[in-house]
Amino acid sequence: MNKKKKIRLLHIIYRSYIVTESFPNHLIEGTFQNVNNIMVYSMLKPGENISQFNYSIFTLSLYNFFSLYACWFLIKHFKFSLSYLFTKKNQNKFWIKTNFINLIRFIQLLKIIEKKGITHIHAHFGYIGNIFAELKRFSDIKFFVSFYGIDTSANLLPKYTNLIQYCDCFLVLSNYMKDDLIRTGYPPEKIEIVKIALKLENMPKIESTQKKKQIIFTGRLTAKKAICDAIDAFNLFYKNNREYTFIIIGEGPEHKKAEKKINELSLQNKVKLLGFQDPEHTFKHMVESEIFILPSRTATNGDKEGTPVVIIEAELLGLPVISTLHAGIPEIVVNNKNALLSREGDIKGMAASLDIFAKKPELLKSFSQFGAVYVENNFDLKKRVAELIELYREF
Repeated sequence: MNKKKKIRLLHIIYRSYIVTESFPNHLIEGTFQNVNNIMVYSMLKPGENISQFNYSIFTLSLYNFFSLYACWFLIKHFKFSLSYLFTKKNQNKFWIKTNFINLIRFIQLLKIIEKKGITHIHAHFGYIGNIFAELKRFSDIKFFVSFYGIDTSANLLPKYTNLIQYCDCFLVLSNYMKDDLIRTGYPPEKIEIVKIALKLENMPKIESTQKKKQIIFTGRLTAKKAICDAIDAFNLFYKNNREYTFIIIGEGPEHKKAEKKINELSLQNKVKLLGFQDPEHTFKHMVESEIFILPSRTATNGDKEGTPVVIIEAELLGLPVISTLHAGIPEIVVNNKNALLSREGDIKGMAASLDIFAKKPELLKSFSQFGAVYVENNFDLKKRVAELIELYREF
């Protein structure tokens, strides 16, 4: 690793919520603590408490469009500006307005690159990277983009034509995601795996508590999380295991479907939709539970998981995991060691997995112990940040 190579790094994100427990924001914070010259460009207004970190935050400013620099750019690169403005990139009926705003951002970023001497740009999410990858046409920068799952569906990856042409390094969460990119035509030699990780030292210290006969799901209630599959699996399991309950933490567009499913199966007294819970209460519920379930599947619109951080949190908290052979999930658990995986949509398979844990308490204990150690050895954010910084220095 070339430790003498000077890096002036600019992260581009959609909106900066540093106070949340999200992997992109943890990566940004981690690079700030290890590289001196870090800046962040937030496409929308930054979230609260952003000032607790000392790196520079930039966001959209309409003033920049009327600056002398913007006028110079628009005149010198008139054809590019027209093409950027009038090329329809999505089905949004306000696409010209969106292109106009992104052109302002593009010019603003180019000025920041020149003024601050930026050497590396790291865009988070493929669709954001695609908007700004052409910055390489006008500056001598190295361009990185991180994919997280929601941006890697089969109908999206081929549309990132600017990324394919200009990006120096594609960062993915799993081998599964890497294979998706390669199948779509992305150059394999430019793809690097940077696995998801946790700030282990920041995980809440929750005292050991008596376990309840309880199964838990946590996550946003979207189609790819397949919450109704989890309810159906619990229903089959519950017929022979009446002492168990199932709690569901999270909100989202599938909430009404889940509620309807619970009512249809007459499980109102055994399945509870708790809605959104803050991290402290979520982790408390997880520690009290025996089993964690996440029956992810590819949604009809192609949306799928990356590598769900909630599974790693469950492992660290000592919960055996029931999930599916979906996307990168098999790469963040060890099947038959700390998790039991079924095919996507295999309701009977997941119910059988629940039954195995209910009938073999010794298995619960061994899976629990293995999972916590496995996360500590493989998903420490400090190690992941070190890997990322080494990649920056290689370019």
